[in-house]
Amino acid sequence: MGTVLYVAAEVVRQIAILVQPTMPAAAQKLLDQLGLSGTQDFTRLGAGGRLTPGAALGPLQAVFPRYIEPETTAAE
Repeated sequence: MGTVLYVAAEVVRQIAILVQPTMPAAAQKLLDQLGLSGTQDFTRLGAGGRLTPGAALGPLQAVFPRYIEPETTAAE
């Protein structure tokens, strides 16, 4: 199970790096939650920038706001 969680976290790290140019705030939130500070650029993709197994995660928070369906009335 530990291997599965590590691979999932590593995939999230690489996706966050890839989306930084288009969604910088969301990507930074993801990287902060993975405990990565500082600049993460394309050179950190692959084996050179992998997460350290057993490293502590940062505080977890929502990356995107929750969508709440507006209440509809019977007349609509």
